Amino acid sequence: MLTFILGIMPNRLSRKSAETTGFLPHSAGYPCALLLLFLFTLGCSPDREAPTCEIHIVSELPVSIRRLITESAVAEDTTEFEIRDTTPALPKMYTVTLGTSDSSFVVTNLGGRSREIRIAEDSSWTSTLPFDAAFNRLQYERLAIIQNYSGAVFSADDPVRAVSYGDSMIAAVSALVEQNYPDLDADDRALLVEKSRQNIQSFQYFYAITASSLAADHPALDFSDAIDVTDTLNYLLPHNAVKRLEMDYLRRHDSLGVDRFFDFVAERVPNEDLRWLYQSVYLNELLSGGAYLLTRSGPAAAIRAVTEFMEGDTANPYRDLYRSAYTSTLSAAEGEAAADIRLVNAAGDTLSLLGIADGPLLLDFWATWCAPCIAEKPQVQALATYALTEELLTVVSISVDERGTPWKAYLDRNPNALVPQEYRATDVAAVRNAYHITGIPRKVLVDARGRIQVSQVESLNPLHFADLLGYSR
Repeated sequence: MLTFILGIMPNRLSRKSAETTGFLPHSAGYPCALLLLFLFTLGCSPDREAPTCEIHIVSELPVSIRRLITESAVAEDTTEFEIRDTTPALPKMYTVTLGTSDSSFVVTNLGGRSREIRIAEDSSWTSTLPFDAAFNRLQYERLAIIQNYSGAVFSADDPVRAVSYGDSMIAAVSALVEQNYPDLDADDRALLVEKSRQNIQSFQYFYAITASSLAADHPALDFSDAIDVTDTLNYLLPHNAVKRLEMDYLRRHDSLGVDRFFDFVAERVPNEDLRWLYQSVYLNELLSGGAYLLTRSGPAAAIRAVTEFMEGDTANPYRDLYRSAYTSTLSAAEGEAAADIRLVNAAGDTLSLLGIADGPLLLDFWATWCAPCIAEKPQVQALATYALTEELLTVVSISVDERGTPWKAYLDRNPNALVPQEYRATDVAAVRNAYHITGIPRKVLVDARGRIQVSQVESLNPLHFADLLGYSR
């Protein structure tokens, strides 16, 4: 399965995403509609007085070809040409080169199908390698569905409805790509899969963002509530929008994890390529965001499941796309000297991290907009109190909120949050770079010598306290 959507996210969502997702890396654009190079000949016959040609190119137009089209448009007052370039979601999904003459160019897709477009003096388009008309009509219908749902996603007031529209859009795009690229070789498929994964991720982050506003109406989405996972497979069915949102939460819950999801996909998806794609998307979302390696059996089982996936059949193109994220996440920053970052406390005083306390430090990176972070705050406080009483280490909570107002408001509402020492980073980018943090919540254990001993990626729960404290000695 190959997916692919292009587009530029509206400014209002772009700002929201940057503010609310923090370190979670995601593609700059949310999926939009125009995917394919369609019939250039629509509305462009020479016998029409003032035809308009819309050119949809899914790759960067070479300067020479852009000039060729522009000069032709200027020379012919009777014809309008509109060139619509979109930041490509696929590397060279279509390549555009100069044609056999100075007045033509050739478009070739990844499947090797080519079409030469000639700009004639009468301003009509001539195709030397015509595409199949019926096939194009089917693609056009799919594109119309995608375009409609794309607009609906960003205009919907109800986040559940927006997610539902997104699901429908993904389904339409899936059908479109399956039609259009049935015979791609492994290399081309890998390119498509990697870029598809980025766009799917952007949808997943959108789901996670909207989920935070649904807890009042859907109590099961409140991370602080006990979540019934006796029938966890039902939470993974993709056709239900609310369940889709719950799935984002359950990924960060101790009762559901990587190995269970892998088992589910293996049971439900018979197509091997599609199965690996689903597993890769899920895994990469966890790893690239520094999220937890959750499992029904503990971190060891999660790492084992991931390792089996990564080190299996090396001929499968999907594994290589995710191995680097896997490796860097498990080893991020461990063994390095802890950076002395600048922090501000609740009173507004600025100080350095390494000057806070002598001895080992457990750094708790979090933010007020991060639901899992808030959910585990009581556990962080419990650990901080125990560690302080036993003189084992100092827990330092570091907010990565870009603005101080939400952080101060949270502390005002939760005075017990000050049990661990609470600070806010003055330079979030510096913190991210210094501690290799791409996702939160994140725990980093610094020993008494000032070196990072543990850069934890799994959920913090009482079962892990002993391990953490053991490292600190």
